[in-house]
Amino acid sequence: MANVIYDEKSDRARLIDFEIVHDKSLPTLSRHADDLLIFLLDLIATASARQWLPFTLAFLNAYDNGPVIAQLSRQLSPPSGMAWIWWGVRTSFANPAKIKQRLAKLRDLTSHLGHYRAVAAARVRQRRRASMTCQTMTAGMPRPISRARHTRERAKAPSPEMPSKLPTSR
Repeated sequence: MANVIYDEKSDRARLIDFEIVHDKSLPTLSRHADDLLIFLLDLIATASARQWLPFTLAFLNAYDNGPVIAQLSRQLSPPSGMAWIWWGVRTSFANPAKIKQRLAKLRDLTSHLGHYRAVAAARVRQRRRASMTCQTMTAGMPRPISRARHTRERAKAPSPEMPSKLPTSR
């Protein structure tokens, strides 16, 4: 997580120094997805339960490279054996159940990320329009505040069965 440089002038963040050496025979797409995976494993392990998902989605939306994210989605399955030990190192040996649960959620979301982007873009394009079915307020129509006041006054009022004056003897 400390390997991010932010350039204020260009308003860009850049990831650097992943401490891994890629096999040169791997395609570029796979190497980029590995770099994203390492960053996301750090994020998944260190962020709180409330923050990890919004931060991850913000990062992936800003990254905005569909083919790399699709490759990343295929690499989000936790390994077994010795490879799991290296994932443990990368996640600072966080609770494996937490890591597996978050990876499953992230795998599901990354497979639908393009759909979520389209839905979000459609929401931005929509303009709110006044409803045609709303009733307008008129002078004689009670407002919610006055209804509440009226209800409170009725609750405090004496019961109709109670006489307002005590009986007098004649």
